[in-house]
Amino acid sequence: MNFQPKDWPPWFARALIECLFIQEGKLDTASNGCPVTSRPRPWLVVQPMTQSISPASGSCRGEGRLVPRRTRTFRPNYLSFAGTYQCNLNCPHCCVPIEWTDRLDIPTALGFLEQAHAEGIGILGFTGGEPFLYPEFVLTLTRRAAELGFRFDKIMTNGVWHEDARHLEAVLRDLAAAGFSGKLGLSVDKFHGKHTAKAAEFCRVARRVFGRDNALSLS
Repeated sequence: MNFQPKDWPPWFARALIECLFIQEGKLDTASNGCPVTSRPRPWLVVQPMTQSISPASGSCRGEGRLVPRRTRTFRPNYLSFAGTYQCNLNCPHCCVPIEWTDRLDIPTALGFLEQAHAEGIGILGFTGGEPFLYPEFVLTLTRRAAELGFRFDKIMTNGVWHEDARHLEAVLRDLAAAGFSGKLGLSVDKFHGKHTAKAAEFCRVARRVFGRDNALSLS
């Protein structure tokens, strides 16, 4: 069966046009009820609908023509490593398999980091699990990323992984020395908030080590 656009049900044609406009520009509605875009693109044009909506069917009637769209290429610019899924907490809402003990080995991660850099990726972040339970991974990747000129985003952390203030300060000073210039994304909610005093200690030490007010980001 040769299914031509003229055979499309009115609701299908309208939905197709609306999806294209939602993807490429802001969708408005003309006086005749047909979809138009308030930010027309030279490579996506729909001719005006000449007939009004039928009250019975609620559909747009008239001839329309789609100009071929410009091809877009997916170009990622952000890299996030989860070196370990392990965590010192066991929050009931978390979907991360913290019982998995496998870790991403550092040489493999370094190779991937360098390949990503060669492909134009320039932003780096860390997540987990709890990234600071694998500090040598974070420090090694940070050091190499700084050498390559990466811009740092966040290291997501629960902020309560440290044994005491001395342990915390030692790890954060090593991180600063490795060239980390991003933010420490501190997760604070009704689950992570059970260790408020320790999280507050994390904030104080981080502010002192990095010497800037924007070293922390609460989420």
